[in-house]
Parts: sequence; structure tokens; C-alpha cells
Amino acid sequence: FESRCEDLPPSAISITVQLPTVAENRTVSTTVLTRMSESPVEALRTIGLTKARFGHRSTLEVKGLEDRMGARACVRPSVSVELFLAPMTVYVAREYSDDPCRTRVIREHEQRHVDTYVAFARESVPRLRAELARALGAAPHFAYTVGEAQSTLDRQLGEALASFMREAERTLATRQAAIDTQEEYERIRLACRAGNG
Repeated sequence: FESRCEDLPPSAISITVQLPTVAENRTVSTTVLTRMSESPVEALRTIGLTKARFGHRSTLEVKGLEDRMGARACVRPSVSVELFLAPMTVYVAREYSDDPCRTRVIREHEQRHVDTYVAFARESVPRLRAELARALGAAPHFAYTVGEAQSTLDRQLGEALASFMREAERTLATRQAAIDTQEEYERIRLACRAGNG
């Protein structure tokens, strides 16, 4: 039985990134954007904002053998994970929607947030693949039944993904906050002064 288990198709992990479609919204006021913002800098009016949700969809399939006489089973998993950033919306405050210079400066700043999300999603692929390989292993998984083995693997996959997503949330928050500095806000505030002055 053990040697037949060893001959099962090897475990497989597939990870893809679905790149976002970015919607732009110029209908929201600075007051509402400020409430929506999680800016680390207090008492600032928010004139632009990028909202995205980093998430995943996953499937788990198993190939296995069951020896009903011996009440034992073995499986190897095949995992597929799709990482996504959706929905992704870039807001430019309604008060600036008729100001081409301000709109451009705000959009350029928000594009840095978009690029940070996309870069993070792409670089997550090898890290997540390594984490899942560590969590699930390459050896066959043994249990009393194939169903029980699949349930155990499903739980291990869920725990590994939840841990990865918690870490991703922290990393993204840090990287996004690094873009929203006092200096950057000052640069945006002064950017269109010379041309209007």
C-alpha cells in the first residue's frame, strides 16, 4: 500500500495573479474621502485615494488511494490559488475634477499606490508557493479515509493562506504608508501653484 501511495502523482501548487482593472471615480467630495481614508497623517484633507482589496480564491483537489480492509488511505494534493486585487478604485476629489493640473498630480500620486499593490501581488507568488509547499509537504498524506485526508489538507491550506494574508495586510499597509509622507503631501499641495500664480 505504501509503495502504491508513493506512486501517486506528485503534489502540485499553482499560483496566478489576476491583474486589476482600475476604475476612476471623480464624484466623491474631500469630506467623504477623508472619512474613507486610513491616512496615518491626522487632520489632512484627503484629495485622492486608492482603494483595493487583496484577496485570493483557492481550490484543493486530491488524488488518493483507499484500502477499506485496512481502514487507511493516502492522498497527494493539487492546489490552485489565484491572487487578486479587486475591486480597485482610484478616487480624485470632486472639487478638483475640473482642474487638469491638480487631477494629474493626484492621479500620479495614486498611481504609485496602484503600482505598489500590483508589485506586491506579483512578488507574493514565489513566497506563497514556498509557504504552501512547506505547509502541505511533498510526501503522501495518510488518514483513515480519502475524505478525512482531504479535510486535514483543506484545514492546513486554510491556515497557511490566512497566515499569508495577515502578513500581506501588514506589509501592504507599511508600503502604502511610506508613500503618504508629509513631504509628499506638501509636494502635491504646491505642485500646481507656479502655473496658477
